[in-house]
Amino acid sequence: MKKNFLSGALLLVFAGVLSKLIGAFYRIPLGNMIGAEGMAYYQAAYPVYALLLVLSTSGLPTAVSRLVSERIAKGEAAAAKKLFLVALFLLFVLGMLFCAVLFLFAPKISQLIGMENAVYPMLTIAPSLLFASMVAAFRGYFQGLLNMIPTAVSQLVEQSVKLITGLFFAKKFLPYGAAFAAAGATLGVTISEFSAFLVVAGKYIFTKKEKMTERNTESKRSLLHEILRVSVPITIGSCVMPIVSSLDSFVVTNALLANGESASRAASLFGLLSGFAVPVANMPGILTSSLAAAVVPALTASSVGNHKNHAEKQAKLCIKIGIFFGLPAAFGCYFLSQPILTMMYPRLSAEELEIASGLLKMLSPSILSLSIFQTLTGVLQGFGEMLTPIKGLVIGAVVKLSLSWFMIRRIGIYGAAFGTSACYLAAAFYAGIKTIRLLQIKQGYLHHFFLPLLSAWFMGLFASVIAKLIENPFASVFVSVLAAAVIYAILLFATGSLRLSEIRKGAGTDDKAFGSRNGHRQTRNAYTWRT
Repeated sequence: MKKNFLSGALLLVFAGVLSKLIGAFYRIPLGNMIGAEGMAYYQAAYPVYALLLVLSTSGLPTAVSRLVSERIAKGEAAAAKKLFLVALFLLFVLGMLFCAVLFLFAPKISQLIGMENAVYPMLTIAPSLLFASMVAAFRGYFQGLLNMIPTAVSQLVEQSVKLITGLFFAKKFLPYGAAFAAAGATLGVTISEFSAFLVVAGKYIFTKKEKMTERNTESKRSLLHEILRVSVPITIGSCVMPIVSSLDSFVVTNALLANGESASRAASLFGLLSGFAVPVANMPGILTSSLAAAVVPALTASSVGNHKNHAEKQAKLCIKIGIFFGLPAAFGCYFLSQPILTMMYPRLSAEELEIASGLLKMLSPSILSLSIFQTLTGVLQGFGEMLTPIKGLVIGAVVKLSLSWFMIRRIGIYGAAFGTSACYLAAAFYAGIKTIRLLQIKQGYLHHFFLPLLSAWFMGLFASVIAKLIENPFASVFVSVLAAAVIYAILLFATGSLRLSEIRKGAGTDDKAFGSRNGHRQTRNAYTWRT
C-alpha cells in the first residue's frame, strides 16, 4: 500500500505539473493574442462553467474512488465494477442536464454579470460538460483501483489538445472581435474534454477483464444511494468556491464601477486579476490537488484493511509534503511576481504589468493556504470526514465576499486579491484545527512549519536578488527558481526539517518518524512529526 500511495501520488503530481505547464504556456499566447478584454470574457464564462462542472462531477469521482477502493480492499471486485457503471450512468445524465442548462441560460447569465459578450464563450464551452462528467467517472474508478496512469495520461492529452485547438480557433475567430476569439478558446476546451474521454474510455474497454468469481447482490438502487451519500456532501462543498467566484465577478466589477471606473476599465482590471494573476497563483495548487487525489483511496483502503496505523502515517506524510510544496511556491510568487509575469505575458503594458504584479503579491499568501487546505481535504475525506472541508470553505467564502467589497472600495482591485487570501487562510485554519484533533498532533510544529517558513522566506529573498542580476525575463526566472530550489533544500536539511533517514525509509513513513497510537506510549498517545 505504501508503494502504491507514494508512486501514485508522484505520478499524479508529475502529470499535474506538466499539464499545468502546458496550460500556462497556453495562457501566455492566448492572453497576448486576445488581450485583457478577451481574457475578461474568457474568465467570465469560466466561473459559470466551473460551477456547473462542480455540480455534475466534483463529488462523484471522489465518491467512486473511495467506494471502489473500499470494495477492492474487501475483495468485492464485482461490486466495485457495478458501482462504477451506476456512477457512469449518473454522470452521463448530469452532464447532459447541465450542458442543456448552460446552452439555454447563457444569454441571461451574461447579462447578469454585466458582460453580454461572454455569451459566446459560454455557448462553445457548454458541450464539454458532458464529456468532462464521463471522464470524471472513469478517473474515479481507476484511482479507486490505485491505478493513476489513466488519469495522468488523460490530463496530459486534455491539456495538449486544448493548447493546439484553443489557440487555433482563437486566432481563427479573432478578426470578428475579442468575444469571438474567447469563444474560439473555449471551443478548444470542449474538444480537449472529448479527447480525454476517448483516452479513459479506450483504456477501460481494451483492458483485459478478469473473470469475476463472486456474485454481487447489491441492487443498483442501493449502490446509487451509497454513491449519493458520499458524493453529495463533497459536491455541496465543491460548489462553494465556484458560486463565490461567480458572485465575485459581480462584486468586483460593480465595486470598481462604484469607485468611478468606466465599464471597459473595470473589465480590464478584472481581466488582469482573473486572467493573469489568479492563474499564476493557482499553478502550485496542482501539486497538492494531485496529492490529495492519490491519498483518498489509499487512506480508505488502509482503514478498511485494518491498517489504520499505516493510514495515519500516510496522512501525516501527505500533510508534510503539502506544507513543503506550498511554502516555496508562495514566497517564490511574492518575490518573483514581476519577472514571472514579464516572462509569461510580455505584451502587457508597463501599467498592466505593475497592477498584475501587485495582485500576484497580494495573492501569494493564498498559495500556501490553498496548498494546505487541499492536502487536509484529501486527508479528511480519506478518513470519512466529508463535512469538515465544506464548513471551512463556507467560512472562507463569507470572509472573502465580505472583505472583497469592503477592501475594493478602499484600495481598488487589490482588495479582491486581499479577500481571496483571507478566504483560503480561514478555510485552512478551520480544517487544520480539525485535522490536529483527528490525528492528535501535539508537537513538531517548529520543524514542520515554522523553520521551513523561514527557509522559504530566505529562499525567496535570495531568488529575488538573483533575478535582478539577469535582464532576460526567461533566464531570470529559470536561474533564480533553480537556485532557490537548491537553497531551499539545503536549508531544510540544515534546520532538521528534512532528514536523509526520511528519504531512505519512504520519506518519513517509518514508525519511529511518526509514532503510533498503539506502539509508542511515550508520546502520550499523540503523534509527533519529529524523527
